[in-house]
Amino acid sequence: MQSLILLGLIMAVGFAVFARGAHLRIYWLPVATMVVFLLAGFLISLNHRLLSVRFNLKTDIPLILFLAWAALSTLSSINREETIFEVMRLSTMVMVYFLVAYALSPKPDKKVLAFAIVGIGFLEATYGLSEFIMHRPLFQITWVNLPRSILRVSGTLVNYNHFAGLMEMCIFLGFGLIMAVGTKERVQSELLAKRALLAIPCGIMILALILSLSRGGWASFIAGALFFMSIFLWKEHPLWSRVLAIAFMVMILVGAFIMGVNREPLIKRFESLETLYREPEQISNDTRISIWKSTAGMIQDHPWTGTGWGTLRSAYPSYRRDYFFHGVEFAHNDYLQIAAGTGLPGLFFFLLFLFMLFREGFHVIRTQDQEFLAKAMPGVMAGLFAILFHELVDFNLMIPSNAMIFFALAGIVAARARSQQ
Repeated sequence: MQSLILLGLIMAVGFAVFARGAHLRIYWLPVATMVVFLLAGFLISLNHRLLSVRFNLKTDIPLILFLAWAALSTLSSINREETIFEVMRLSTMVMVYFLVAYALSPKPDKKVLAFAIVGIGFLEATYGLSEFIMHRPLFQITWVNLPRSILRVSGTLVNYNHFAGLMEMCIFLGFGLIMAVGTKERVQSELLAKRALLAIPCGIMILALILSLSRGGWASFIAGALFFMSIFLWKEHPLWSRVLAIAFMVMILVGAFIMGVNREPLIKRFESLETLYREPEQISNDTRISIWKSTAGMIQDHPWTGTGWGTLRSAYPSYRRDYFFHGVEFAHNDYLQIAAGTGLPGLFFFLLFLFMLFREGFHVIRTQDQEFLAKAMPGVMAGLFAILFHELVDFNLMIPSNAMIFFALAGIVAARARSQQ
């Protein structure tokens, strides 16, 4: 049964990524919610003895409270139909966390899931780089009318910022898996070969992230890399330098080829950074800041239960501060969006969940556990940290594909910490 759940999770994540889940959510998410709940209920009914182990209440309770508060916001929502649908969508993402944490067997299934997520990220990066090199989309879905850009790598996610968010989580998870591969009993040459083989996808994904030209993605990757390296300095573990060296070596070699094919977009993006710092007044006119101010007005008027989970699109016209930007669906800052939709208590529960999650992750690292996923924990946490840093200026967690991977990684952390209790 665990194998069926594992296969279903991998297929769901893969579908959400490759089928542009952000744009197909209207059709498949209500069905996915029902299927996931039915699978979970069926699993519990068959394996209730297996699931009678201790739950990780430190992380589970804040997440359940966050979901409950989002559902409670339906009572005061300015658009109840929209809130009910978005709560169903959120329930699907949260259920991914519980399925990973409790429905999969402790070692082999979670290990396979981790490798599958890195594999999905690698395939997405390869697809995006292929389009970039060939200067044309490889596949065109006629019934999804979306703009395609060949001047930056965005893969099937279309939005290059969301593509960068996906790469951030997969890259650092890959780093964690590299460090977890092998034991001291293995032949040194075999161990290095396996780690080098795993470093190749990481290098390709780093290159794809750079060529996405997402400034938020660049900054988040740097933040995640500093976080990742600081963990190893904390543990006094020198192998991280070898991992990063191999990944960056692959990135440089492949990048040298791609830069010879199409270097102009990257140069223009760096020039835009120079313009941004040379003319600081442009920052005050940035669209994101205008949206943030409007969202802050929603929070001020609805501090307890918000305007209703997922109703920013409906509430925005009454609070908009600009006269040029229409059809705003997201606040481009997930923390502000959560506060606007569910009120400050909802944001508190979500931040409490994150705090307890990282606390549990650091506990696993501090115990020096030699189990595979425990050894990979620095990479898992660095991926979570990078995407959460990115959410200061974007809305990756509102996108089904990236949210599913985020909660899958969170489930791995919670499950590993629970097994050590």
